[in-house]
Amino acid sequence: MASISHEKKTGRRTVQFIGKNGKRRSIRLGKVNKRQAESAKLFIEDL
Repeated sequence: MASISHEKKTGRRTVQFIGKNGKRRSIRLGKVNKRQAESAKLFIEDL
């Protein structure tokens, strides 16, 4: 399971997920709209 966070000040989005080793990992997406972030989240969850 992955989640999307949004920094209101800068408008950047990040996808956070739990890796196979049990650690929380983050992938910074930068300035993308909500739809693009959801798409990236789905790809990450499939991995």
